[in-house]
Amino acid sequence: MSDADTSTVQLIRFKVYIDSTPVISDIIQERISGVEYDFRQCFLFEGSNWNYIEPPVDEASHLKAQYDYMSYLCLENKDVKGIAYSFIHRKGSWNDIVRDFLDSAFKPLVDYIVDSMAKKIMILEGEKVMGNIYQNIGNNYGNINAAGRDVNYTGNIINNDIDEIMSLIEKLLPTIQSSELLTEDEKESLTDDLETIKEQVESTTPKFPRIRKALENIKSFVAIASKGAASATTLLTDWKNFVEKVGEFVVK
Repeated sequence: MSDADTSTVQLIRFKVYIDSTPVISDIIQERISGVEYDFRQCFLFEGSNWNYIEPPVDEASHLKAQYDYMSYLCLENKDVKGIAYSFIHRKGSWNDIVRDFLDSAFKPLVDYIVDSMAKKIMILEGEKVMGNIYQNIGNNYGNINAAGRDVNYTGNIINNDIDEIMSLIEKLLPTIQSSELLTEDEKESLTDDLETIKEQVESTTPKFPRIRKALENIKSFVAIASKGAASATTLLTDWKNFVEKVGEFVVK
């Protein structure tokens, strides 16, 4: 069966998982407890017309709407495939329609859980039990939405690794502008990539997709530089070390 055909049971499994995992349940309830908001104000049902989603500005209200709507769908055992089709959607396969609906309907809630877990993991320095829970969020949401985008597992984040990354960034940044091997556009691009990684590594809730994107750009630069005369320089060695360290930081 396709992802669309199994989406109802997968959504129920995901709901059971987040409710039965105390740390995740606490994250959600601490944010939405006491919030008065009807999910029908966010998920608008238009009868014979297309349904659509209009998220509220207030984050807590939006999170409550998502959680309550998910609870409603699971409690009533609603056919997710049919529900997805009733909302405005682009042309595509059933899988595309269901994935787009799940992303639009529930991904902000998943992102909030993941970001909150990342903060806890950073505080606990990657304690294994927390890491396993964090990974399972990705696994469960990935079962619902096969795209599984932006749900990542950090593994053990060690302060020494972060310090090494920051040290390499401080060392590499000045060398970019003084390099005679780079064009002005390349200098600007590399500087932006390093600053992006620095910003995210320093954050208590790093956005790993941003780090990976910047890292891929740097990898391309290192690959090209390795083929040229600069391949034997200490500078290139520092770039390679940087790529390795950031790669360890972002577990794919």
